[in-house]
Amino acid sequence: MSSLVCALKSKLAGPEAYEKLIASDLKQVLDFLQSKYGLVAVFRQAEDENRIHQSIDGKYYDALRRVKSLSPPGLGRLIGLMAQWGELELLATVLKAAGERVDPNTLLSGITPRGEYDEERIRQMAEAGSVRRASEMVTDQDLRETLLKAVSEFGADPSSAVDLSIQRVYSIRLWRGLRTLLSGQDSETVKHILGQWFDLRTLLLVARSQTLGISAKRIRALMLPAHYRLSGPEIEDMVAASSIDLYRRIAASRYGKAMSAADLVAFPELDASSLEIIFDRYLAQECFQVFAGWRFTAGVAVAFVFLKQFEARDLKAILTGKVRSLPAQSIRRSITLHQKPLQR
Repeated sequence: MSSLVCALKSKLAGPEAYEKLIASDLKQVLDFLQSKYGLVAVFRQAEDENRIHQSIDGKYYDALRRVKSLSPPGLGRLIGLMAQWGELELLATVLKAAGERVDPNTLLSGITPRGEYDEERIRQMAEAGSVRRASEMVTDQDLRETLLKAVSEFGADPSSAVDLSIQRVYSIRLWRGLRTLLSGQDSETVKHILGQWFDLRTLLLVARSQTLGISAKRIRALMLPAHYRLSGPEIEDMVAASSIDLYRRIAASRYGKAMSAADLVAFPELDASSLEIIFDRYLAQECFQVFAGWRFTAGVAVAFVFLKQFEARDLKAILTGKVRSLPAQSIRRSITLHQKPLQR
């Protein structure tokens, strides 16, 4: 398994490829996707962008299936849990579209049906006309109850209820999987990656919630079930802090190096979206570091899953940027791998 993961990791687009893609035109990006990944990358009309996105996602899931097939049972099940994030992201998009009453055909033209959310089910949920009614169609009982409770409590802000609820349910399942499916060195090496991911998601949850004016009480109710390098008192201080003080407290935490590396000066001007990019770039560096050490552990597989996910997301962002003729700097700010700290 480790040999396969290292071989797959070596095929990720490297720093030079990223720089060329950012500087390239649309045709050169399409040629790259076809030559490196074997994608049928032809762009003739607007719908082709989503089709190419689907092909990029397909390569990501193909890689996950290969790693999972050669992994020990416990690790394979954990990777399966990680792979569920794509389906949950799709669900979040559908639920929010239902609340905004987006036309089902318009919605389907920009997303990729996946898992139990096939085209027919997506159409039914989109036609529900509200987040609550669409949430009632979710078959996963735990997720459905969490969504409905959050929608009720958040009132006029169902979109935030969807994002925060799905993040919480996914994180709980991933943490349980880590605790029950792995042991020994495998557990420790995976915890090094997933533990930091949990901490960073917690910080983002607090930042986003404060931006949306969500009360400290509600933030605590949605808090992720575990923390790794952050202490309970640290998290509580951040929940109770003002928006301005929050970023200073993050900078003073064990994850402050991620922010200081971003050359941040005026913390109040930093929004949650920029913070997410900074944290993802930090996590990507941690994942690359895993390959610099002892590779015969489950940690390399989990690190690769994150890196492959980041790469797929980056390639889609670059393609979209070229389709929309965005400047190179705008594209660069939206991607994760091989990037220097954010400059404002």
